Amino acid sequence: MPTLILGVHNHQPVGNFDHVVREAYDRAYRPFLELLDAHPAMRLCVHVSGPLIEWMKREAPDYLERLRAGATAGRLELLGGGYWEPILTVLTERDQHAQLERMSREVEALCGRRPRGIWLAERIWEPHLPRVLQAHGIEYAALDDTHFLATGFTPDRLGGYFLTEEGGRALALFPISKRLRYLVPFRAPAEVLAYLRGSAAPGDGDLAGADAADAEGVPGLPLAVLMDDGEKFGVWPGTNDLCYTQGRLAKLFGALAAEPGLRLATFSEVLDEQPPLGPAYLPTGSYFEMGEWALPLAGQQKLAALTALVKQHDGGLQPFVRGGFWRNFFAKYEESHWLHKRMLWAGRAVSAAREAGTADAGALAEAEDRILEAQCNCGYWHGLFGGLYLPHLRHAILERLVRAEHLVAGPGYTLAQEDLDIDGDAEIVWTSPAARLFLKPRGGRVRELDLREPAFPLTNVLARREEFYHRRLAEALAPGEAADAAKSIHDIVRAKETGLEEFLVYDPHPRASLEERLYETGADAAPYAGSWQDLADLHCAVELPAAPDGELVLRGERAFETGRRLELVKRLRWADDGWTLAVDLALCYHGPGRLASLLASGWNLNLLAPEAPDRRVLVDGRPAADARLRSRGWERDIGRLELRDDWSGLAVALAGEELDVWREPIETVSLSEAGFERVYQGSWLAVARRIELESGQTARLRYRLELARLAGATA
Repeated sequence: MPTLILGVHNHQPVGNFDHVVREAYDRAYRPFLELLDAHPAMRLCVHVSGPLIEWMKREAPDYLERLRAGATAGRLELLGGGYWEPILTVLTERDQHAQLERMSREVEALCGRRPRGIWLAERIWEPHLPRVLQAHGIEYAALDDTHFLATGFTPDRLGGYFLTEEGGRALALFPISKRLRYLVPFRAPAEVLAYLRGSAAPGDGDLAGADAADAEGVPGLPLAVLMDDGEKFGVWPGTNDLCYTQGRLAKLFGALAAEPGLRLATFSEVLDEQPPLGPAYLPTGSYFEMGEWALPLAGQQKLAALTALVKQHDGGLQPFVRGGFWRNFFAKYEESHWLHKRMLWAGRAVSAAREAGTADAGALAEAEDRILEAQCNCGYWHGLFGGLYLPHLRHAILERLVRAEHLVAGPGYTLAQEDLDIDGDAEIVWTSPAARLFLKPRGGRVRELDLREPAFPLTNVLARREEFYHRRLAEALAPGEAADAAKSIHDIVRAKETGLEEFLVYDPHPRASLEERLYETGADAAPYAGSWQDLADLHCAVELPAAPDGELVLRGERAFETGRRLELVKRLRWADDGWTLAVDLALCYHGPGRLASLLASGWNLNLLAPEAPDRRVLVDGRPAADARLRSRGWERDIGRLELRDDWSGLAVALAGEELDVWREPIETVSLSEAGFERVYQGSWLAVARRIELESGQTARLRYRLELARLAGATA
């Protein structure tokens, strides 16, 4: 029998809803630890992320006391990591050290000693990490066995730990058994023990979620490691009943403790007592599914075909079938790329204030904290869990960035140009006393608009795009129909409501605001998808104002094979002490015949909570016929259409004279651990007018985007 290391990683994202965290605590974290206390022979390695530690300090301090007691008694080993659960490899080196040191100090305060090991968020490994980790006394990390198998290690060689290095800085690496991750808690303890003994397990061939190649892992090795998400022991569908009501976890703990010759140990105990098996140099990677999710749609389709082909052959080929690189999410999702580059830009702004000594020490310290919080990884990517598709997680990131920037910035107008998203085009960063917008020359579009106080990202939207898993929607169970008993979330297929296939509508490109579109003459709507002419890729020349509070002008032109040519001029100016953005558009037509169309200029806005009674649509000061943010339709011949958020205490409105305004919800269909779900990503609001132009004639469209801070907010 081998030595067995057991561990759990508990995490909740920055910005997650309190009731969601509470449910995870009640259904998984608390009962797991209580059960562990009832089995004193068990030993466990535990990682609790910083966001969850902060929640527990407020809501469940007794959990932290249980951790302290277990660590003091030598039954628990607490792991370090990046405090706010970032992907360390995509941070600046300064922030990497800040994240690691914060967690090391928290662990030391909790159990009296600094952590020797680290939990890497999503097990994302890049070879330069040992150099950074060693500076904080980190001696080991745990990675999936697939990291090792993809490098050419054979399963029979993974019964221990290995040493890697970067520039002579060493780090021990423990392989986590994928086979055990799929066995526990879904299979009976007898099967787990059979695997550990090296004997065949009943039903071994049809283990849910595991490939035939996964079963190739050799059991009965001197060391086995199982470290997995704590949420699978109570939060994943069916697992609370399985683990606690049916007693699967108690039976497993009892069976492990009673098994002759099986030793339960922690990482540090093994590190101190056993020599390494040798060197290992691992490529960048994570678990298999992460590599799959990081690929673009066409790549995922090819990977699925290749995986199916390899499964037909039992030649040990599966470990060499791999997906993409985690950083590919920045290429796959423009929104992820923007979030990451915005975070780096905000960090540079805070660093510049620190170096210049222009910010109050207290404000500077808070700003630095907000930047670190905004590095929580969950809102930057999407796979099985909602992640990037969840607006409140993106909002939490952007809100903290806006807050950090506001803390170290001056109160007045500023104007700067910088290619902050590294796409070869310098963005215009235009700040007023009340707001800040990031404007892209391509299309003359507003990529982001933020209210500075309260810190609120108004344009936090996500484009509707085709996902690989959309093909599985037809297989989903009807709502209310019971899913199978507990199984891996990689294998659950169900829909949270009927008719989701109707929402599989895809946008032509990532969304921005101040976007102009031309629709057919007879169009009875101004939807985001389906315009006759989309001017979003029109490259505009920029005329900066002499002073930051002056007029900014963008000029673009498009020629058509038919001999037609369009000239678009956008004139923008802050007004009302920066609370209003005045928009003046001029579209000039040149060419044969007449241009007849519906011209629209639109904004993608998101105040979250589309059904909440404290978020609503007002038309000329009165509630719209359908006042939900999720509503759709025209408001004609009006002076003002307002989105109001009484909770946060803010409003944003399109205003002018005799405006026709179209609005529609932006709704995506994404996959989460609970199944397919529809998610409100914001609303498209477009000011429109019908135009008929002869060659040389110009149509004008004028309106204002008005921001307001309300009294009596409940947030």
